[in-house]
Amino acid sequence: MRILGNIIWFFLGGWILAILAYLSGLILTILVVTAPVGLGLMEYGKFLFLPFTHDMVRKKKGSVSDAVHMTYQTYANIVKVIYIIVFGIWLFIGGIFTVIGQFITIIGIPCAIVLAKSLGTIFNPVDKVCISHDLAEELRRRVAAAKADEISGVQQSAAAESLQNCEYDVTPQKLSVVPIIGIVVVVLLVVLIGLPRLSATRDDAEISKLATNLITVKYDLDAYYISQGKFASDFSVMTNVPLEPNGANSAYLKSGKGDRCFVISVDAKKKTFTVEKGPDAENNICRGAYELPGVPKMLSEPISMKKSY
Repeated sequence: MRILGNIIWFFLGGWILAILAYLSGLILTILVVTAPVGLGLMEYGKFLFLPFTHDMVRKKKGSVSDAVHMTYQTYANIVKVIYIIVFGIWLFIGGIFTVIGQFITIIGIPCAIVLAKSLGTIFNPVDKVCISHDLAEELRRRVAAAKADEISGVQQSAAAESLQNCEYDVTPQKLSVVPIIGIVVVVLLVVLIGLPRLSATRDDAEISKLATNLITVKYDLDAYYISQGKFASDFSVMTNVPLEPNGANSAYLKSGKGDRCFVISVDAKKKTFTVEKGPDAENNICRGAYELPGVPKMLSEPISMKKSY
């Protein structure tokens, strides 16, 4: 199954991420000052090539080889703190949301598993190394055996004692599937509950704006007729409210979403203008506007213009 996972990961473009991670680490290592992060990212790149048969683990702080002086380890700790504050926290949070999004899409679950396994490395790549999954599992088995011996009070086995000289901290650098599922459920509930409310709030705002525009058109036409003693052939001359032409002496008043809720017509001979329901009258926004105070009266009969003086 792990081999199949690697194949799926490869065809989903995982090898591209592996190359990018490795090259980024290589560049940071060449820059020297960012080498602690760079070395970790190079190991992360190796992991991303075969993520289902490898694990990312941490080197023990006390396991400093001859090639790495204690001064470097101190400097690495400083670089680690700076990285976590500037990049690590935000990349970790972004990674969590990415994992959730990939789980929701179903098809992205293989990628989500890989990313979940490497969230610890994304948060802090310093001192992280890539080892085979089988080796990591064997070391974890020995850790479990050592803990069992300690609890039972028996003498530690030779395998458990050998862990004292092991240079790897084999604590899994991944998230449990259970918390991830919990997070996904919470996000889904928030989406299912929050989106309808958000949509309703937006619709209320659109309805209010539409009714305001209708009243504005009424007063604008009234004011224009008082000053000119007639209607203009172009509605844009009489009002600043955007209207869509609908033949001679008629225009649509639309919602912000483009729903043609009202048809406004002027009659020069009768000195009236008429407000009628538009083609999209069954739309929720249009129906909401029809129910607002004052609108039903405007829809019931033509409105006479005031006389000019």
